[in-house]
Amino acid sequence: MSVSFIRSASVMFCLLAGIAPIATEAAGTKPVLRIENGFQQTVAVSAGSELSFGPQRQSPIRPSGTSAGEITISLAAGATAGIAKLHVFERSAVPIGFMVTAWQGWKSIAVVKLCGHLETDSWVVLPIETTHVDVSDFFPVKDGCD
Repeated sequence: MSVSFIRSASVMFCLLAGIAPIATEAAGTKPVLRIENGFQQTVAVSAGSELSFGPQRQSPIRPSGTSAGEITISLAAGATAGIAKLHVFERSAVPIGFMVTAWQGWKSIAVVKLCGHLETDSWVVLPIETTHVDVSDFFPVKDGCD
């Protein structure tokens, strides 16, 4: 094999690898939100026959950051409280549930299923060692949540 063919193949692979995530995102996959301690992620959600998601935005934790049709998920962990708290502000048309994986660095330390509520905010206590969470597997909550 010539060196130029190997370089071409490497460049082509890198280009294809860069295109694949875009195609997956365009196909309507549900997002995975990564939330660091002290921050919140807000995402627009609409519910038809399936959930669809708009662009995400991240900010430091602040009140009143959730508009109609959005969900805001924040993570606050601190030694003064002795816990990590994942708080969900839901202003969507239907309650939304999801899975939360709590991480301490690169180590998974807890997995929790959280079910959304329209009439009240939701929250769950996580281990104090939580440095960040991944929020995934979003689903509309119908007739309770198992």
